[in-house]
Amino acid sequence: MCRKVAGVLLITVLASCDRMQLQPRVLGGPLSTPELIKEAEVILVGTMASITFGTAVRTNVPQLNDCLVPVPVGVSVENVLRGSLSSHLDFVYFGTLCATTGPVESPEIGSRSVFFLRKDSGHWRPLSDYWRNRLPVFTGKPDSDVMIGKPIEEAISEIILTPGASYSNAGLVQALATLTPESASLIGASATAGLIRPLLGHPTCRSGYTHV
Repeated sequence: MCRKVAGVLLITVLASCDRMQLQPRVLGGPLSTPELIKEAEVILVGTMASITFGTAVRTNVPQLNDCLVPVPVGVSVENVLRGSLSSHLDFVYFGTLCATTGPVESPEIGSRSVFFLRKDSGHWRPLSDYWRNRLPVFTGKPDSDVMIGKPIEEAISEIILTPGASYSNAGLVQALATLTPESASLIGASATAGLIRPLLGHPTCRSGYTHV
């Protein structure tokens, strides 16, 4: 028996349970960034403009029954790295209301990310639910020409590790401390070291450097 989604949701996405034929897809763990790039239909950089939690659905996912909820997310699109999109995109993922372990997806309005999505029953969806399914961007808004003449792996590495518009020192430190390994998985340790070397002289960045 379908349950009505509580609250005011995105009507075109969750007008009724009958119209929405989406099911959670929970894998054994989060996909790696190379796997996300390989499988995504569209890849974009944007900020979360709206997040709405629905009501829990019954699933056959071990330990997550009655925990997973549909979450419509509105994204303000800033850069399109793969595919063709307008300036706004809505997608739906299944998050959890229960206790979590590991790198579980935790959306936050206003946060900037690289999103990896594909169509499912007419709706944009992440490649998997519950687990982390995007790459955070702490370095401000990327340049509009970030993709020109570059493979997508190189473009993503630059986005997550080089200062963009309105970057903050704290964000840059967080990027260097947490996302250097992600870049290394995409373009290798040597190329990543070359990418971040110009930043290491900044006094606020020294403590955030992670060896690759």
